[in-house]
Amino acid sequence: MERKVLIVGANVEGDNIGSAIEAEIRDRNYQATGQILRDYQDLMTVTEIRAGGYTDLVVSCGKTVMRPFVQQTDHDLSGVIDACLFTPMVACRRFAASRWTQGSPPSERSTIVLIGSYAHNHVLSNSAAYCSAKAGLHMLGQCLGWELTRQGIDTIVVHPHSVEDTPMTRQVLGAIGDQKGLSRHGAEEYWRKDQLLPSRLTKAEIADLVARLILVPRTPHMSGASIELYGGSR
Repeated sequence: MERKVLIVGANVEGDNIGSAIEAEIRDRNYQATGQILRDYQDLMTVTEIRAGGYTDLVVSCGKTVMRPFVQQTDHDLSGVIDACLFTPMVACRRFAASRWTQGSPPSERSTIVLIGSYAHNHVLSNSAAYCSAKAGLHMLGQCLGWELTRQGIDTIVVHPHSVEDTPMTRQVLGAIGDQKGLSRHGAEEYWRKDQLLPSRLTKAEIADLVARLILVPRTPHMSGASIELYGGSR
């Protein structure tokens, strides 16, 4: 079966992780559609996903507010939770529902890949909502592995460490500079201080892994698993 991948979370500028995954899958001569979101209400319906013939799903959604917890509004907190957890959950439900026809599982296996974060089990400064949401996304992957694997849908969560040159990385570096009174260079040096490898993780490396998880045959016993891209960091 020809793979046709729906990527939820590509952006207009084409410079985030979702856009890199879309480009990588297309470079391998498979069909990929990147969906740009303002919020979960932009998500395709079950009918639209089914009509599109999508065989696999990637969800790469994220948002954070880099202010101390007590300075964040209720709207700030709910916005992060919606982007990082609720929207991926809705996307997974709609995709899984689209793969069923009159209650029967698909004849070919599908894969859901969720892009999480090392924040799912690490404490990041001023990021209570973000860390909590990514912890929830981690558990979502495990729950879907339990519920969907026998129905022909595998779920894998990829947890990257800090990634070079993404919109969120630029936001984090700006916040570090503002809060610590550092120049851009100083903020980058501070951000890199616990780095073990010569370079940070890149969008291209994440995209390559995700493409292989979807396009290369593998055992369904991976369903429910998490892959941590930490480079040996604690």
